[in-house]
Amino acid sequence: MGGTGHQRGVAVLVCVSHRFGGQRSAGADFILHYDGLFQQFRERLGDDAAAEADLRGALRLAADDPYVKTAYADLLLRTARPGEVLTLLAGTEAQDPLLLRLAIAAHRIGNRQAAPWMRSYEERLRAAQRDGDRTHEREQALYLLEATGDAASALAYARRNWAVQREPADLRIYAHAAASARSAADCALLARWITETHYEDRRLPSPLGCDGFPGSAP
Repeated sequence: MGGTGHQRGVAVLVCVSHRFGGQRSAGADFILHYDGLFQQFRERLGDDAAAEADLRGALRLAADDPYVKTAYADLLLRTARPGEVLTLLAGTEAQDPLLLRLAIAAHRIGNRQAAPWMRSYEERLRAAQRDGDRTHEREQALYLLEATGDAASALAYARRNWAVQREPADLRIYAHAAASARSAADCALLARWITETHYEDRRLPSPLGCDGFPGSAP
C-alpha cells in the first residue's frame, strides 16, 4: 500500500470524526477497524512511522478503545519506548491486556510499579486458570517472556496457543519465544509454515535458532 492509500485512510478517519462529533457509531467502528488493518500491514512491512500515524488517528476517533491502546503499546514496546507506554495506559489497570503492557513497560525501566502490577497480573492469570480459561495463553506467553524472562515456559504457552489460533500476534510471540529458548524444532516448524503460506512480517525475529526465518528482517 502506498502513501496515497494511507492518506486516503487518514482523510476518511478525519471526516468520520468530524461528522459524528467524536461519538462512536456503526460507521465509526467500521472506519476504526479499517484503520486497524492499515496499521497491521504497515507494521508487517516495517513502516513503524506510518503505523504509529494510523494508531494516533484511531485514538483520536476512539480514545478509550482497548484494542487500539493495546496495539499502540505493543508498537511502543517493540520500538524501545516503554516510558511512553506508562503515559498512554495510565489508569487502565482494570483491563488485563493493558495491565500486562504496563507491567512489561515498568519492568523494563525499573519503575517501582513493576512489582505490584506483575503481582496483580499473576493473580488474574491464576484466577483464569482456576476457572479453566485457556483463552489467554498468548498473553501468558508474552508475560513470561517479557516480564519474567522464562523463555522455556513462554514457549510452552505460545506453542499451545499456536495450535488453536494463528493470527499475526500469535505467530510473533511464538517466534520470539522459540528464538529466546533456542528451540530449533519450533523455529523449523514456523519457518516451514511461513514458507508454505508466503507470509511476510518484518517484525519476526532472526536471532539465535531462528536465523534465516523467511519473511523476517535481515
